[in-house]
Amino acid sequence: MVGKKASIYRSQIGKSADERFQLTKEAFSAIMLIKMYTLEKVFGEKIELCRRKELTAITKLFLIKIILLLFGALTSKVAFYLLFVTQLWIGNIIAAGDIYFILSAFQKLRQAFTVIIPRGISQMSEVRASSKRINDLLLADEVVTTKSSNTENKHPMIHVENIILNKQILREKIEILEPGITLLCGSNGCGKTTLLNIIMGSSPSQAGKVTCIGAVSYAPQEPWVFPATIKQNILFGEPYHSFRYQKVLTACALRDDLGRLPFHDLTVIEERGLNLSRGQRARIHLARAMYRDVDIYLLDDPLSSLDSKVQVQILQNGIKTFLQDKICILTSSTAKFQHYVDKVVFIDDLGTNHMVEIDENGFHLQTEPKELIKTNVLKNGNVGEESPLIKSVQKKKGNVYSEKNNAGQVHVKYYKKYISYGGNLTFFLIIILFSFGQMLKSYTDRMISNWATQERKLIQPISLNASVVLTSSPVSKNQLSIPMTFSLLILLTALVAVITATGFFNFTRKSSMKIHSKMLSSVLMAKMAFFETNYLGNILNRFSKDLTVVDEEYPLVLYEFIE
Repeated sequence: MVGKKASIYRSQIGKSADERFQLTKEAFSAIMLIKMYTLEKVFGEKIELCRRKELTAITKLFLIKIILLLFGALTSKVAFYLLFVTQLWIGNIIAAGDIYFILSAFQKLRQAFTVIIPRGISQMSEVRASSKRINDLLLADEVVTTKSSNTENKHPMIHVENIILNKQILREKIEILEPGITLLCGSNGCGKTTLLNIIMGSSPSQAGKVTCIGAVSYAPQEPWVFPATIKQNILFGEPYHSFRYQKVLTACALRDDLGRLPFHDLTVIEERGLNLSRGQRARIHLARAMYRDVDIYLLDDPLSSLDSKVQVQILQNGIKTFLQDKICILTSSTAKFQHYVDKVVFIDDLGTNHMVEIDENGFHLQTEPKELIKTNVLKNGNVGEESPLIKSVQKKKGNVYSEKNNAGQVHVKYYKKYISYGGNLTFFLIIILFSFGQMLKSYTDRMISNWATQERKLIQPISLNASVVLTSSPVSKNQLSIPMTFSLLILLTALVAVITATGFFNFTRKSSMKIHSKMLSSVLMAKMAFFETNYLGNILNRFSKDLTVVDEEYPLVLYEFIE
């Protein structure tokens, strides 16, 4: 029963911690907007609310651990007491040698009762809770994917028919059987991105038929980079091939920018690409997708952040030339790129679509709807390409996520700060309770010695061989005083142990709460220079694994140390 309760509380801790960590990650990722609208306190309060829920579940788990710790610590004493009193009740007296033999036997079992069994029950319950969460993930409903194949015998192709976009059925089928560039054109919100996701299989199709044969490389609409070198951002784990890599740099118009950098493509990109313009992030983002050698390329509006000159350069020298032997779908909210592609697919908000073949002169016979030819205002503005690629260059060696760790002993001031967060007076009272509990345990052991001495004086052997079990004279009031005192000491020891453990874990809970509050407020109120010079992953580590150590591991270690 105790194990089941611990398992339930561990699941609650996991859910609360996930919710808090996700909210913390979202807040730090959008820290620029939060500071712009001075919402630090609002987000801080929301995170603190999740933190309180998490600590409530941790407190319940600690109560279970307190019960197990006290059970292990008091089992040997209570068992010895019951054995001793039972012998008195049936009229037998145990000699001093037998008392110390029994105590030594219980001492050998103390490690099992005090440490191994309580921790085993607690850890098994936590393993069960963790296994259940992993099992739920593995047994979750599978995402319905399209019929995709990477087999060498099948010819790459895309076939889409009668699917639903924005609650409207796509009336005409889209079929791409031969290599070439296809422009998917339509107004903002008509479902271009949704269509690409359905083709890849990342979004399920509620109706219709979707077939995609061949390996796919996808460039999302929102360009993203990660803290690493420009070269690592482009390769993204793929094997390095010098010839292809150099062709991709040319195709994405990155050579001139890299030539102005002292470290070229080994320059480190800062967190969220803050030292790049949006257009430059978009080109690196596009280069990552184009470097992969696959059958199908799905490029979701990759040119929207570039100026007209760079757009034409990438279309002519990059996409049209580099991907001419591949199937490529390029989306755009404007039809002005139709002269650079082989096919154009127009989609309107009502689900109407039609495909237009482009001749070698860049003209077609069928006229598309006027509203689709209008150039829409580009999202997020049009960032000029004349801005420098890297505003400030910092040479970083080794792993860019590496941190400086202090070695040696922890300074005493940090222990003092931890104690002050929990309350200096509370900690002082807890130390007194620990001392008083230890005095009771020591005096209880002393009482056993006095008890054995008293009983030895009253021994009346009935035979020469009566070395173990002896008869006694009628029990007097003086003989009953020591057993009664011993019984009261056992009860008092258990009561003090419960009060001490409860007060101690309440003290550590208060310390953990204040540590998190202080750390969260310090980070939220920090200047933007802090977020520009420290990676988000390193900051979040303080709110995940490190906080778990402070919440759960450190209190148990401190409890055993003081005891």
